Amino acid sequence: MRHHWRPARLDRRPTAGFGPVVVVAFVAAVVLLAVTVPAEVRSSAAPRSAVPTVHGTRPKTTGAPVEFVASTSSQLDGVPVPAGWVGNGERVRSGALERFYVIVRPAGTATGPLPVLVVLPGREMTAAGIARVTDFPPVASRAVLIYPEGYGRSWNAGGCCGLAYDAGVDDTAFLAAVVHQVLAAVPGTSARAVYLAGFSNGGRMAYRMACADPGLFAGVAAVEAVPVVGCEGPHPVSIAIVAYQDDPLLSISAAQPAKVIDGFVEPRVDDEVALWRQLDGCTGQPTVQQTGTVTVTEWTACRDKTRVQYDLYAGGRHLWPRGAAATPSATELVWGFFR
Repeated sequence: MRHHWRPARLDRRPTAGFGPVVVVAFVAAVVLLAVTVPAEVRSSAAPRSAVPTVHGTRPKTTGAPVEFVASTSSQLDGVPVPAGWVGNGERVRSGALERFYVIVRPAGTATGPLPVLVVLPGREMTAAGIARVTDFPPVASRAVLIYPEGYGRSWNAGGCCGLAYDAGVDDTAFLAAVVHQVLAAVPGTSARAVYLAGFSNGGRMAYRMACADPGLFAGVAAVEAVPVVGCEGPHPVSIAIVAYQDDPLLSISAAQPAKVIDGFVEPRVDDEVALWRQLDGCTGQPTVQQTGTVTVTEWTACRDKTRVQYDLYAGGRHLWPRGAAATPSATELVWGFFR
C-alpha cells in the first residue's frame, strides 16, 4: 500500500503581538534541525515516493581494513551485536545512490579464512529486522555477516513488486559492490566462501543474484520466496529453497492454485526446485530426511560439485521458520547447507 505524502498546511492567520517572532523562531529551528540531524535519519523521514538524497563521498575501497569499534545505534541502524561480536555501519556508492549496509563479525583477529554471509530482508523489513529474525551469530560462530538495506525497504528482483522495482534500482550492482568492498576491506575474509540468503522479497533478489552473478557466491538460499524473472543456463550454483507448506503467499505444488502477487503470477515452489535441479544438472535420487516438522530433500550429484536442497516445513505462515525443540530453524538448515 502506497502512502501519498502531502505538505503540511501552515495556518497563515496572524497572531497578535508576536507573529513575526514565532516565524523567525520556527525558521531557525528548522535550519538547526537540518544541520544537526544525521543525513540517514533525515532521508528516512522523507516521503516514501521520493528519491533519497545522495550525500557524502564515495567510500575508499583500496583494501584498508574497516575499523570495528563499539558502534552507536545510529551507525548500526538497530542491528543487534551480541557479546563477543563487533559491528559497524558502512556505505557504498552504486550508480547515483549511496547505499547503506551493516557488518557484524566476531571480535578479535581472524585465525583463518572467514566466510561472508549476506542476508537480505523482505519487503518492508529493515536490516535490523532481518538480523533479529534470522539470529545467525549463535549458529555461524565464525563468519562476517552483512545486512544491506533495501531501497525503500524493497529489492528490485525484476518483474514486479516494491519501490525498488518501480524506480528501476540496480540492486544486482549494489550487492556486488557490497561484496567486493567487504572482501577488500575486512581482513581474513574469503572470496571462495561468500554466501547469500534472502527472505521473501529478499529471497526473490537472491534468485536474481544467483542468475545474474552466480560466480560471486558459493551458495544461495531463498526462504519463503519464488523468483519473478527467468533464469536460463547460468553457471551452476548451490541453492537451498526453504518454504512453509501453508504459506499464504506461495503455491507449493500443482495441487494448489497459482498465487498472484501485485499482478504477477508466481511459479510454484516445487516447479522452482525442479528447475534448479535442471540448471545445476542434478541426476540420481535425492536423500530425504524428516526432522520434526521439516522435510529436507537434497540432490548432491550435480555439476561442478553444486547441490540443491529443498526444506519444506509443515504448516506455518509467511515467516522465517524459527524451528522448535525437535525441528531445526531455517537459520540452522541454511547455514548447515552453506558450510
